[in-house]
Formats: sequence, C-alpha cells, structure tokens
Amino acid sequence: MRNPPIDTLSWATSPLGTIHPRDGVFFPLHTAVDDHHQTALEQVAAAFAHDPQGRLDLAKGMLKALQLREAFWSWLHQRAKHPQNAQPFPWACQA
Repeated sequence: MRNPPIDTLSWATSPLGTIHPRDGVFFPLHTAVDDHHQTALEQVAAAFAHDPQGRLDLAKGMLKALQLREAFWSWLHQRAKHPQNAQPFPWACQA
C-alpha cells in the first residue's frame, strides 16, 4: 500500500542520500497513528475545557507541545542543511 506522505518525504530527501531507517522511523510511525492521535487529543481537550483551570492547563500543554515540535523541526532542518554536522536529536532515546 502506498503512503503518500512517506513517498513525498522520500522524494524530498533523495538529494540528501539514503536516510538510515533509525533516523527516519518517526515519519512512518507518526503517519500510521495520526488519525487516532487527533481523536485522542480532541477527547483530552474536551475533558480539560470544562473549567478555567483546565483551560489554562490545556493552553500550557498545547504551548509545550508546539515548542517541542518547533525544536524537532528546527533540528531536522539544520541536519538536512548540514548533514556533516549531524547530531542526534537531544531528546532521542538511545538504544
């Protein structure tokens, strides 16, 4: 079965050479669970949105999630631009 986001990623990164499966594992795993993830996040948001403190906590969590995404994508962008200086993502699990 074709996976359009992964096919597009493969095309976009082909000038960079081969991406080791360990380095690209985020993409197929994330796209495989994305729809279920959205539903779960909507349910969590609805549970927190019932009172002012819950909405404040929800906003804090959303901002933290956005900050982590920005850190990941900025790291990935730098790694793509300068593969010779590639470092593991700071929060990556070490095998």
